[in-house]
Amino acid sequence: MEVPTFKGLNPATFNYLSPTGQSALISACKKLFQATLFNELHELFSHDVQITDIIYDFMDRHGIDRSERNWETIRQMYSRMRKKSQAHRS
Repeated sequence: MEVPTFKGLNPATFNYLSPTGQSALISACKKLFQATLFNELHELFSHDVQITDIIYDFMDRHGIDRSERNWETIRQMYSRMRKKSQAHRS
């Protein structure tokens, strides 16, 4: 995939994203990933399935490399989100 070009517009400057814009884009991507993670894992977690299987399935569906580091990172993220969700319910 490449950046589209338009007559008279240099893609290097026309598609410039400021540092603030970069931070906002990264933040939006993280929030979208976390929302997807929570929604998909939470749905499966309520069906007596082992967390290991749930996380590996999530990784496979989203093209995430099946490394132990990725698995542990996702497990920790989900665990934090789940605790936060449970605290809000109480």
